This record gives sequence, C-alpha cells and structure tokens, in this order.
Amino acid sequence: MVKEDRTKKVLEFAKSYIYPAVAIVIGMAIAWSTLSNTVYANRDHIDELQLQCDTNESVINLILQRLSSIDTKLDFIIEDIGEIK
Repeated sequence: MVKEDRTKKVLEFAKSYIYPAVAIVIGMAIAWSTLSNTVYANRDHIDELQLQCDTNESVINLILQRLSSIDTKLDFIIEDIGEIK
C-alpha cells in the first residue's frame, strides 16, 4: 500500500511538473528552430538583394555615363550649328 501511494505521488508529480516542463522545452526548441530558419532565409534574401542593388547601380552608372556623352555631343553639335548660322 505504501508502495502504491508512493507510485501515485510520483505519477502526480510527473503529471503536474515534468510533463509541462517537457512540453515547454519541446515548444521552445520548435520555436527556436523556426526562428533560426527564418533568420537564415532572410539573410540569404538580403544577400541576393544586395547583389541585385550592386548590379543595378553599375547599370545606372553606365547609363549616366552614356547620357553624359550624348549631352556633350549635343552641345558640340549645337555649337557647330550656331557657328554655321
């Protein structure tokens, strides 16, 4: 009978404290894993966006150089037309 009471007390203790503690630890592990995966995915996307921004910046610089060249040529043509008149 004493053994049965002791077993009951151990089971009640497990039910009251150990099971919830295990559930909390498992929940925290799942949340940590999900958060970690999200952080790594966001880091990879940020790296991709940085590469795209660098590519866009180089394309914009090339376009601006060509526009500047065209502007210089137009100025030269306008001066020549002014001299001809």
